[in-house]
Amino acid sequence: MKAGIESSQLSIEVLNVPIADGGDGTLDAVETATASTSHSVDVIGAIGQPVKARWLAVGDQALVELACASGLAMLSLNQLDPLGAHTVGTGQVLLNCLEAGYHDVIVCVGGSASTDGGAGLLTALGAKFLDKAGHAVPLGGGSLRKVSRCDLSALEKWNHTRIRVATDVTSPLLGRYGAASIFGAQKGATLAQVSILDQALKQFADVLESATGQYVRDVAGAGAAGGTGFGVACALNAEIVSGFQWLAAIVDLENKISQSDLVITAEGRLDHQSLVGKATGELVKLCQKYHKPLWVVPAVSEENIDWHQHGIELVVNASVSGEPATFASVQELVHELVSTID
Repeated sequence: MKAGIESSQLSIEVLNVPIADGGDGTLDAVETATASTSHSVDVIGAIGQPVKARWLAVGDQALVELACASGLAMLSLNQLDPLGAHTVGTGQVLLNCLEAGYHDVIVCVGGSASTDGGAGLLTALGAKFLDKAGHAVPLGGGSLRKVSRCDLSALEKWNHTRIRVATDVTSPLLGRYGAASIFGAQKGATLAQVSILDQALKQFADVLESATGQYVRDVAGAGAAGGTGFGVACALNAEIVSGFQWLAAIVDLENKISQSDLVITAEGRLDHQSLVGKATGELVKLCQKYHKPLWVVPAVSEENIDWHQHGIELVVNASVSGEPATFASVQELVHELVSTID
């Protein structure tokens, strides 16, 4: 987009600011904006496949991104396993940070392939989830229906660690607007499986909340990443924060928007979900606060939505006739757009 603006040869000052919301690409955005060190670790992916994930050290903080360990984008449609996918890999990355001595960790939990309530993550840290017979319950959200009790004693060693969960949604754990109902379908779940997952998450929440004495299921963001927000907050006493607002503070985004004349952002798919907790929706609020026009250049966008009514002045898709958006196509598109500016 910057190249497209500059190729217009108009007298426009362009300021590139990386943004993210806790989902895919958050590590990249932070790495661009800060002095950080990247660490890689071999983990088990959401369906058991080997994955080389990474985490960032930013000063005395560690940053973990669920999407690069247990992410939906890593899987093809025929690999989706809505009942069996898990977050063990993310837990392995988190454990690597903790064992490296970091006591301030941010876990970014967008873009998950699973709906396991964070049970896989907690299992990787040593937690045990058992059925009525005392046997370990298999991994995956569907198995949470069998959880009768849990042993969280292995987590006590991290009691003095500050953990924050950076989310890209404000959904609660359960019900019509919960993790399974809203996001289950995009992870391959049928309507019947969504019902199974919602019931399984309720059983898991009953057991985990009883064990910890914390009622977290209705907290905004508890439903993020298939309920991972809930599991980490409930079992590790983590604070759930807005991923967008956390990164926006790092890059001084609000101040930069206040001094701009026009804000242009990108998106993979712009749809109704983009407006609730995710980067584009939060960017809309900041632009409205300072009365700045916002243009969005998504690859594709949901039809039959009046984006202007939602605070977006202009939406132009970069993908045409089903062809993937490319650097060149976005550059040309933005070049044409800014050439219309007076």
